[in-house]
Amino acid sequence: MKNKFLIVLLSIVILCLSACSPLAPEDVGEPGGEVLHTLYICGAVETDGYFQIASGNDYFFAINQAVLLPQGVYPDYVYRIVDGQIATVIVPFHVDGVKYDSINVNGMFVLARLPVDGVDEQVINALADYIEQNGKISNRNEMKLALGNFYNDNYYKFYVSEGDYEID
Repeated sequence: MKNKFLIVLLSIVILCLSACSPLAPEDVGEPGGEVLHTLYICGAVETDGYFQIASGNDYFFAINQAVLLPQGVYPDYVYRIVDGQIATVIVPFHVDGVKYDSINVNGMFVLARLPVDGVDEQVINALADYIEQNGKISNRNEMKLALGNFYNDNYYKFYVSEGDYEID
């Protein structure tokens, strides 16, 4: 009985220790001692994807690496220092001065064809139709195929989640 208890206790300790790490996986040390944080930036930016941002920079700097679109709106935490706590930045957008959150192109709102503030029903239907026929959208090139003539006026309203993202 004592041995079973020790084995169970030891197993729990090993599991707990194996889940811990001194640095988050996105933190990378540079030869000069500088720590780089990998951020996934998407939404109302010119170039979505992964960006290496050095410690000490803020999210304003990070978002400007992805180039904020004219329709983009900086998130509330824009002047917070990049420290590895936020790994994904989804940049919202505005239409006629009204701020909206960018929508996951493969998310429930699109798949269930639910109404989305700031987005026309035809756009949601075009995306949902494409996903039903071709599977998940993994980058802006696929989003362009899905949206066709609607692309230029709508692509910044959507983002590809990090889990679905693949480089164009």
